[in-house]
Order: sequence, then structure tokens, then C-alpha cells
Amino acid sequence: MSGFFNIFLIFVFSLAIRLYRLDILPGEWYGDISNVHEYVTEIFKGRWPFYFLQSPGPVYHYFIAPFILLLKLKGYEAYKFSSVFVSLISLLAIYLFAREAFNKKIAVLTLLIASFSLWFLIWSRLGNSQIIIPAEVALSGFFLIRFFNRKKIKDLILSLLTASFGWYTYPQTFILPVFIFIFLLTYLFLRLKFSPASRQSSLALAVFLIGLLPMLFIIKNQAKGMAGNFSSTGYVGSKVLPVLKLKKGEFISKLSINMAKTLLMFNVRGDNSFRVNIAGHTQLDKISGFLLLIGLIYLYQKKRHYFWLFVISFLVLSLPSVSPAIPDAEIPNSARTIGVIPFVYTAVALGFYQLFIIIKKKFRAFSTIFFTVVFMLIAFINIKDYFFVYSSGLPDDNLGPSNIIASFLDKKVPRDYKLYFAECCWGNYGQPEPKGIAYSLKKSRTVDYSRLITGCSDLDYFPLAIVMRHEDKLKNEFTACISGARQMKIYSQDGIFISNLYLLEE
Repeated sequence: MSGFFNIFLIFVFSLAIRLYRLDILPGEWYGDISNVHEYVTEIFKGRWPFYFLQSPGPVYHYFIAPFILLLKLKGYEAYKFSSVFVSLISLLAIYLFAREAFNKKIAVLTLLIASFSLWFLIWSRLGNSQIIIPAEVALSGFFLIRFFNRKKIKDLILSLLTASFGWYTYPQTFILPVFIFIFLLTYLFLRLKFSPASRQSSLALAVFLIGLLPMLFIIKNQAKGMAGNFSSTGYVGSKVLPVLKLKKGEFISKLSINMAKTLLMFNVRGDNSFRVNIAGHTQLDKISGFLLLIGLIYLYQKKRHYFWLFVISFLVLSLPSVSPAIPDAEIPNSARTIGVIPFVYTAVALGFYQLFIIIKKKFRAFSTIFFTVVFMLIAFINIKDYFFVYSSGLPDDNLGPSNIIASFLDKKVPRDYKLYFAECCWGNYGQPEPKGIAYSLKKSRTVDYSRLITGCSDLDYFPLAIVMRHEDKLKNEFTACISGARQMKIYSQDGIFISNLYLLEE
């Protein structure tokens, strides 16, 4: 009962730090969230989309659609709440994985570390679809290890079926079902006699092919002979196919450099994107990074089979992130390596526990208090880094102009006013985007976000509202038709000027 209560408390804590200030942090709607929103909107319209929109596939969008529908959420909050919900499922999956691989103590430690670690916390609140990847990896790993431990065929099937969702999640998860399948085959033929190994491998192949079959329809319908998203000029193909044109020496050199950068992301330099990390900050804090090394050393010395499982899993799941076709600035990449999270946090937990055991033998009297303080320090560092350091590194100090403009429109401007944009993207990193404002509205209205209007001839509906930050644009291009418009100024709660809004009835 106490074990269950501890897990319950960790989930309450996890939920609390994921919901705290979620309405304003992160604040700005951006392009990836537009992709998620547009996909989910297609589902709500009954069009049953089944394709890849740039990188994301259908899995995440269908998974969160009932959640959004149930809570009747709108705007960025809908997708932030959805990623919080999915992150809790990922936490549960990570706990199950660590428990099956080791024991309940390690599983609880892993769960607690994952609950507040900066890397996972950022993705838990971001609203983007990569947050489902740790759940897929952890669950497929859980069933895989349970099959090794209990030899039940249903676990073999469940491991492959869970991994098969990787075909429909992201290009970087295509490797997950292939890896699980090959790992299973290797285990079967090494551990079993030929006859039972052949039977079980035939079953594994059948499940693998069943999971792959719908993907063939996606490629057929979307690629059109590799002329679509998966072509050399497509979003996915452009990150993979150019590798085929590299010379052998160039390929090996770039692959080695990229892999080295990725291996060093935990303790030397992490992802440089402000959106998903404190730019350049290691993916783990310094204490956790040290514990990761201790955990791997322990595995190598005491549980060699798990050491190789962890190392091979990390290398294989990281392969999509180290493609020589990917620009140097995108390596290391926390999004493309997010699948290794279950292995990383479990290794950190192992390192923490083993260090605790060693020190407890020599300093039993104060070892528990010491490690409790250390654990609290790790939690404090990560939570502080998220709510203060990461927050201040977001564009314009996490100003979130799209949400401010949308909230102003919802409160101050009647719904029958059609919204136009004469300007956009004046802030740092191109914010606010017209789509970001339009999709952040919680009250429905007609919005033309497909273009920036340039003059009076573009106005085809009244009454109307125009977002236009600079007043000189009004004087130069719109004087003839909206010189008598009612002007409203939009400010943040801190008094920062965001934009002008011009209302015209006819």
C-alpha cells in the first residue's frame, strides 16, 4: 500500500509542476503547434486523415483528439493540456519499463527523476507530438523484457504491436519496430532450439508485417512514386536521401562527428534550440549527468546483458538524429533523441541508488539524509531551470503576443468582425504569426490568415478588424479607406505595446 501511495504522490507532484503557470508558459503558439492543430481539425471534420504532415504522422493526433473533444479546450491551452496528459502516460510507461527491467525501488526513483527532469518537463508542457515517443519506446521495451523474463508469447506480440506505432508517429521512430523485431529474432535463435525459435520468429514476422502494412498505403498515397513528402525535396526525404550522394569517407566522418555530439549531449553540450532546451544546456543537470555515468558503469560490471541493451538501444534510437544530411546546427537534437529518455532516466536512477548503497556502507548514520538533500537539490535545479532560465530564453522573454492579441479580440471585438492582417512576425523569431493568432482565438470568427493585406482593394468584408503594428503603414497604404477606423492599442499585462487594431464598420 505504501508503494502505491508513493507512486500516487509522485504523479500528483508531476501533475502539479506540469500545470503550474501552464496558461502562460510557454506563451507563444508556433508552427509545429499549427501542424498538430490542423491535423486534429481534419479529424474533427470527419475526414479521417492518415498521412505525414511534414514530420508528424497520425498516431499522436488521433490519440489526443478525444481528450481535446472531452474537455472542449481551445487555443494553445488545448494542446499544452494534451501534452501534459500524454506525458503522464509516458511516465507510467517509463515506470513499468524500469520495474520490469530491475525492481520497484529503481522504478520509483526513475519515475521521480523523469517527473522533474528539465528535458522531459519542457516536452511535457510544449504541446508538440514528440511527447508520445517515450511512451512507445518504454512500453515496447517493457513487453520485450517481460517476454525475456516470463517467456509468454503475448508479450512478444504486444512488444511488436506497441513498437509498430513507431511507423505512424515520426520518421525517427521508424527504426523502433525494426530494432525490436531484429532484437527479438537474435534472442530467439541464440536462446532457443531451432524448432521453437523458428515458430516464434515466424509469429514475430507476421506481427511485424501486420504493423507495417498500413504504412505501405501511406507511402503509396503520399509519395506518388517518391515525389511527395518522402522525396529528396520533401520534408522527410531531404533529411535522409542526400546521404546516398555522400562519398564513403565523408559519410563516415560526418556520421562519427554527429554521433559524438549526440553522445556528449548529456554532459557537455545539449540541443541549441531555445524552444526545446535552454540553448546549449546539457540535457541532464550536472549531478544527473554524473549519475548516468555511474549507472552505466554499474550495468557493465553487474548486469552486462542490460548494459548492452541500454547502449545498443541508445545508439540505434539515436541514428535518425545523426544523419549526415542533417545540418550541423541541428545536432544534437532533443526531439530526435527523445526516444532514449526511458533508458537515460533509468540509468540515472541506477547510478543514484548504487552510489547510495556504497556510501551507506561507510556512513550509515547520515547517508539517507545526505541523499535526500541531494535529490531535492537535483529537483530544485531542474525546476528552477525550467521556470526561470528556460522561460527567460523564449522569444521576447516569453511575451506570447499571439495569445495576447487573441485574448484581446475575444474580449473586446464582436465575433461578426472579420479579422485581417496587414503585418505580422515583427517580434523575435518571427512572432506573432497570423495562424498563431487565429488558432489561439477561443471565440469563433472569420479570419483571413492566408495573406497579408497590402491596401484597400484587399478588404472584401465588413465589419472588419485589422492587425497592424506600425501606424505609418496605415498612413501610407490604407488612408483612403480606413482613415476613420476606430483604433485600439493592445498591451501586455506588464504594459508592453503589442500591436494596433483598427476596426471599421463599412
